[in-house]
Amino acid sequence: MTGFAVYTIVRYRRRPTNSPSEPPQIYGSDRIELAWTVVPFLIVVVLFLVTARYIWGIERRPQPPDAVEVTIVGNQWWWEIRYPKLGVVTANELHVPAQPTPTFITLESVDVIHSFWVPQLAGKMDVIPNKINHVWIQTDAFRDLRRPVRGVLRHPARPHAPRGRGASEG
Repeated sequence: MTGFAVYTIVRYRRRPTNSPSEPPQIYGSDRIELAWTVVPFLIVVVLFLVTARYIWGIERRPQPPDAVEVTIVGNQWWWEIRYPKLGVVTANELHVPAQPTPTFITLESVDVIHSFWVPQLAGKMDVIPNKINHVWIQTDAFRDLRRPVRGVLRHPARPHAPRGRGASEG
């Protein structure tokens, strides 16, 4: 890369035979320049508005009364998973119903930034100290959840979703 830069500098340097005056300036069309500035701006604005609308709708979904509530707390080497309505606390195991029931998850961290990710359920979400994140899942949208989860718990701080009772084999 350095050799190419040196070659370019030497090859295309200003020579004493070149005139010091600038070449004639050619100006473009104001309409075209305005168009290629405004059109991309409008596209970005439309994409932003559509994305914001969907994110607002997803995050503000009302919680049905029969929904499962889960609070997941990231500790240094493990996940504490609480079920407030049931009074149950587990470590590193997330149990969700096999029937189509929404599960509302609250994510918290005690010490450092964690990444909560159960591939069979949803995307990755960072868990940051002093910030509470919310996510909801519904198991009927994840057909892989009804199959056994194998080889997911390789590290003790990685949560996994074991197959619960009543889950169909397959």
